[in-house]
Amino acid sequence: MWNRRRLFQRIITIRSSSIVEKCQQLSSQPNRIISFDQLELRSTFDKQQRIIPNVTYLNRIDHHHYDSNLNLYCCGPTVYDHSHLGHAITYIRCDLIIKMLQEFCNVNIHFAMNITDIDDKIIKKSQETNVDYRQLSNEYYQSFLQDMHSLRITKPDYLGKVLDNIPTISDYIHRIYDKGFAYINSETGDLNFDYENFLRKYSIKNIPNFGSNQITEKSFGKRSPKDFALWKSSTTAKLSNEPYWLLKLPNGTEIKGRPGWHVECSAISESIFGKKIDLHFGGQDLMFPHHHCESCCSHVYQYKPSIDENSQKLYSNVNVWLHSGHLILRSEKMSKSLGNVILIKDFLQKYSANILRLLCIRTHYRSEIDFDEKLLLEMSAFDEKLLELQRQIEWAIYKLSTTTSFDNNDLSMMNVTIDTSTIDSSEQQQQQLSLDEWINQIEQSIWSGLLDDMDLNRSLVKIICLANQFSGILSSSIYPDQPQSKQKFLFNLIRLRKLLQRWFMATSLDYYDSFDQSSSSTTTTISTDQLAIVEYLTEFRQNIRQSTLLMMKNLKKFQQQQSEQQQQPEQQQQQLEQQKFEMNKILEQCDQTRTFLEKHGFKLKDQRSSP
Repeated sequence: MWNRRRLFQRIITIRSSSIVEKCQQLSSQPNRIISFDQLELRSTFDKQQRIIPNVTYLNRIDHHHYDSNLNLYCCGPTVYDHSHLGHAITYIRCDLIIKMLQEFCNVNIHFAMNITDIDDKIIKKSQETNVDYRQLSNEYYQSFLQDMHSLRITKPDYLGKVLDNIPTISDYIHRIYDKGFAYINSETGDLNFDYENFLRKYSIKNIPNFGSNQITEKSFGKRSPKDFALWKSSTTAKLSNEPYWLLKLPNGTEIKGRPGWHVECSAISESIFGKKIDLHFGGQDLMFPHHHCESCCSHVYQYKPSIDENSQKLYSNVNVWLHSGHLILRSEKMSKSLGNVILIKDFLQKYSANILRLLCIRTHYRSEIDFDEKLLLEMSAFDEKLLELQRQIEWAIYKLSTTTSFDNNDLSMMNVTIDTSTIDSSEQQQQQLSLDEWINQIEQSIWSGLLDDMDLNRSLVKIICLANQFSGILSSSIYPDQPQSKQKFLFNLIRLRKLLQRWFMATSLDYYDSFDQSSSSTTTTISTDQLAIVEYLTEFRQNIRQSTLLMMKNLKKFQQQQSEQQQQPEQQQQQLEQQKFEMNKILEQCDQTRTFLEKHGFKLKDQRSSP
């Protein structure tokens, strides 16, 4: 059985010469080249625009090599429970940036993520449930991977578990200690990072204002309240059955314990990518203290105290720091500690992954999302619009490949009423654009959005606006007496189809398996015979419905005339009622046919034209 892509390829093979000629003509036109600018992203800590080198807009889908390579590090979860929607939003946003750079900018992304699989929370839950900490963390790690797969998030090239990297982290800590920027806390036995000494020795100029200098219970034994643990001591490990490893310092001192949270990312990322990270992604809540402390560790590890500008500027080991805005639920950040979480697994029982991905496209990655039912309804409406647009394009390509033009039956299958209240009014004033102009504007919106700090909503708005007007474009673009208009329109449909294919690949919105999406697509593969059956049923239903409506109209007119002249005999009245009953049954059958077709992916809209 052929799917629609293969059917289309078969048709194009037969009619390829004119299409190829048209492609060559279009490619040779200089005004078809999008004007490029440097791709810049705003780095969170210094709020400066940073250039992403060697990036150009890729206006073809069949590329075979990448023009440049970038590495990206994303902070992964602490696996002591199932992942929630706050995690989903962060990792979808990271995934969108990766795929847009790969698909539209011809950039190969080397993607790494850490997994914190040993932590106070994990140990506590292990003791409460009487489950080994390794088994517990692995269970939730597998749950996390399954959630990411369900959300169609790219699996990192490297997943660095802390338990697998204890020696690497230990060596990293040794170097910080050897340089004189770590000390043993006399009260807790922890090995702490000496924060004030670090700022003084390196003459750090961009010192952020975070945290507090107030002494609390957590700051006992520290030289500064802002000091943090590089290695957490487990002085009572044998009593509490707490797991521990030995950190052997150069002076012979041994500390039983485990790595601190902040240094984990410093050590793992350095072991994978070396001294420089191109892009570093994480949730906004990780900016302080986690990413700040991580950068302090990397700074000491990589630089020597000197008057060199790099050694005086914190966060310089990363070119661009990217932070995702919070997901807000009932006026609070969604987090496990606050207890206001919606698990990814629970959400996907009711909604498609498309809804969350559209939500992340609609809102800028740095923006907070105020999560509520109204927002989900808006994204569901967008989801339906995009699905309907793809069905319309597929049907239009099929019809133009087999017939001369569209008739009313065809348009009834493709027409759909769409609410435009959620789209900016300025984007709706483009009803006179040709399909060729629409395609050019969508392509321009994709690139200009990428240039504008990954504003993906710009292209979404443009595509939704096209979906709103697509039926009108179809009905006004084909003229039976002008064969060349059909050829041109078919070619532009192909262009649109390919462009949307790339955009859906980059955004991982799953609609059509004719786009060679994953086999898990909910859209059924449709053969040539099935399309012919649907076309026949649609025409049959349309004819029966129109005939029945005409009969009912004439019957109603006859009843009115009889009523004006004299009272109808009882027997005649019963006959008329019986005729109405039979005609209503026919109309019910028409409605059932429409419902049946809609359940199988074909949406019909009855025309209100007079029979």
